Amino acid sequence: MRIFLGSPELVSFGGHDFGYLDCLRSALRRAGHEVHMLGCRRMIPELESREGVCPALSVPSYPRVMKVYGDEIVQRHKYYTILTQSLRTLPENEELQNIRETALRRYDWFGAWVVDATLKDLDEIDATFLLSNSDIFILDGLKSEQIAGIAEWAAHRARMPNKAPIPYVATILHFDIPKDDATPVVEQAYRDVFTLIREAGLADRFVFFADTDALAAYFSDLAGMAVTTVPIPHTRHPDVPTSRPDNDAPTVGFAGGGHRGHGFHLLPFVVERFSNLAAAGRLRFEIQANTADARDELISLARLALKWMPAAVHDGALSPRDYYGLIARSDICIFPYLGLQFRTQSSGVFAEVLAYGAVPIVPANTWMAEIAERHGIGVVFAPSTMQGLYAAIDHALSNLDALKRRSAAFAGEWRRINSPENYLDVMGGRIGGDSLLNPAFMAEKE
Repeated sequence: MRIFLGSPELVSFGGHDFGYLDCLRSALRRAGHEVHMLGCRRMIPELESREGVCPALSVPSYPRVMKVYGDEIVQRHKYYTILTQSLRTLPENEELQNIRETALRRYDWFGAWVVDATLKDLDEIDATFLLSNSDIFILDGLKSEQIAGIAEWAAHRARMPNKAPIPYVATILHFDIPKDDATPVVEQAYRDVFTLIREAGLADRFVFFADTDALAAYFSDLAGMAVTTVPIPHTRHPDVPTSRPDNDAPTVGFAGGGHRGHGFHLLPFVVERFSNLAAAGRLRFEIQANTADARDELISLARLALKWMPAAVHDGALSPRDYYGLIARSDICIFPYLGLQFRTQSSGVFAEVLAYGAVPIVPANTWMAEIAERHGIGVVFAPSTMQGLYAAIDHALSNLDALKRRSAAFAGEWRRINSPENYLDVMGGRIGGDSLLNPAFMAEKE
């Protein structure tokens, strides 16, 4: 059986993005499957040359688009803005109202580009691999526009006289829908996608998952079809550098993307607050500054400030070995995350921190806090002021031995529940009633 693991977010080794798919690829290959990994068309060349990742998917999520496509986005924006404005000039009458509203959602400039690019991506993947009905796509990091592109592609193939093959599509609905003025529009976009899948008779080819119970319940209600909670697969790199300088002082780590949503701009304030301990060699900070292409002035200023502070700063995306090494060397990992999306959305970095047994410090009223409180690990802080984060770090340092023991004890259970094998058991059960790792599943589907 052929399985395609893909994410348009896969643009570099960047820690969790690559590790998430790579641990699944390894498990599936051990089970005898033919596995192909699909990444962003503009990913770093080393992913293709060293890891065999196929550059096949055009569009990452919007925040990363600016990083990957840059000024090219401006030209596409202009084109689709003109198209959107022309739709708004349609006559005002009841007969055209629904047509116009649907068209405006479909031809929002970014959404239109994503849908069109996704259609072309799938045609090229089909031309390269000659897809069959037994193939399975496991796709992470998709939003409504990308799922719409896949659904439209499949619906077109279903209408073709020669009955072109339509592979199974397993999609992990990883992103929360922010609760703001755009919520009704975003929710309707997802409803449109799910409606298209049902009306095109494709419900047996599309299977939806989410990686938190709250997201699964939310999208099940929105979709009118079952959305199953899937574990968060992780990997433990076999050879990570764990030795630390500075007399093995307690280490506070920050890993992952350096943007406002992750609170990267707050890190200089944290380091300054504890600079006396750091300067005395009684505490060390180790920070991944994955902000090389950031256009946010606040983030750029924070990155520059950290260079002059008592902290070990790693620029850009880290190799898997170095990324997991940072986490493994950290006694404490801080998550000064902002925004509402993490109240139900998972965090890949948080999942890796738990797998390595570090002590997490997480904001209240998030999925991360719910996990921490349920299992009695880490420290939860009120994110309304910086004082709450400072107090949480103080508490963690004062009780570090006990907190580390609890995190280490929980790490084994977390790794068992969120293993690639358990992930593929759950996913295979939804698609074909058996684990994807079971040879009988492969024989049945072929």
